[in-house]
Amino acid sequence: MCIRDSVNAEPKIQPSRPVIRMLLSNLLSNAINASDPGIITVEISKSELRVLDQGSKVSEQNKQEGHGLGLLIVDALCQRYNWRFSLVSREPTGSIASLNFKSHL
Repeated sequence: MCIRDSVNAEPKIQPSRPVIRMLLSNLLSNAINASDPGIITVEISKSELRVLDQGSKVSEQNKQEGHGLGLLIVDALCQRYNWRFSLVSREPTGSIASLNFKSHL
């Protein structure tokens, strides 16, 4: 028996609204939990979603200990859809969580 595969193009996978809601909900929850009273900003463009908070900066220790369950879910979903997720420190204080929707294959 011989099975042949013929792939002419990769299918584009579009996330459902619940997936987008889950991503945004987890990013906002993380920003709220990381911040004392302050401003949380959500920036949305055609190719990127960013959540900026005024909480504590991201340190190497935070990265080694993990992001927390919500951000691990965000990271897993981004891997599923070939998006890029990053969490970096913001000057003078706070962090920026970014989802880049361009495919990074």
